[in-house]
Amino acid sequence: MGEFSWCGRFNTRMRRYCLKKTHNSFVRKTTKVFATAKGTIAEIFSAMIDPNHALVRGAKVWKEKKTIMSLTAREASTLGLSSGEYESLDDLLVRIQQEDTANQPPR
Repeated sequence: MGEFSWCGRFNTRMRRYCLKKTHNSFVRKTTKVFATAKGTIAEIFSAMIDPNHALVRGAKVWKEKKTIMSLTAREASTLGLSSGEYESLDDLLVRIQQEDTANQPPR
């Protein structure tokens, strides 16, 4: 409530800008919490949602400032966001079932 309450004091254009900034801040905070909780790298998520964030790993520039970052399955795997690629949905479902079976507690 506190972040939104002062937005009402401005004209419509400023109010939209204010709400956009507040929304972007919320999205950044939420994705950072999600990324940290899942053990992934929050910096990558920041690069995907923040146009002012560059992403450089070693000598490779993954994203420059003022651009939108999107990844292929192979790139997501390289960055550690994905566990791999599958040829078909059936192959993926088989892998998920295998992991579920392996993670079930003994009866």
